[in-house]
Amino acid sequence: MFQKQNDMEIVLELLKGKRHLRGLAKAIGIPLTNVKRSVDSLIEGNVLDAQRVGKNRILSLKKSLESREYVLSAEHYKALKTLDMYPKLAPIIEDAFEACRGMIILFGSHANLRAKRDSDIDLYCLSGKVRGANVKNGEFKPNSLLAKEIIKNHVIFRGVEEFYERTGFFEEGR
Repeated sequence: MFQKQNDMEIVLELLKGKRHLRGLAKAIGIPLTNVKRSVDSLIEGNVLDAQRVGKNRILSLKKSLESREYVLSAEHYKALKTLDMYPKLAPIIEDAFEACRGMIILFGSHANLRAKRDSDIDLYCLSGKVRGANVKNGEFKPNSLLAKEIIKNHVIFRGVEEFYERTGFFEEGR
């Protein structure tokens, strides 16, 4: 159980960019030996790539089918983790499923798990209004300022595959 949780945390961190082993362990707050065990398993499973740079192994996500499935699972894990931390979000997200078309993405302070009691709940969806949330609507264009903010820090409740298709994350050369 813990290794799968560690795997998800590692994948989520590597979505932000390449890391070396110690930096990865520090960023996710998991002991280095546990991170190394998970990383070795993910490399063997065709999820991660490791390149030697000096004495360090630089880790990144592969553009493989296995990696894609781990990324999708990690996004669902992140959504569950967010709902666990902020139970008040559940009814708002449920309303969003009724009111919104397209992707439903939480961004802002709740998405990075740093929300305060009076923090706004920021949601993105193609169209619709949700009571209790600050909803941004419109076409998701990866080069827009809003999309760049969302890409950097998000929790996806609907449309995980669409999000990664639109951002081109798994395209070669990215």
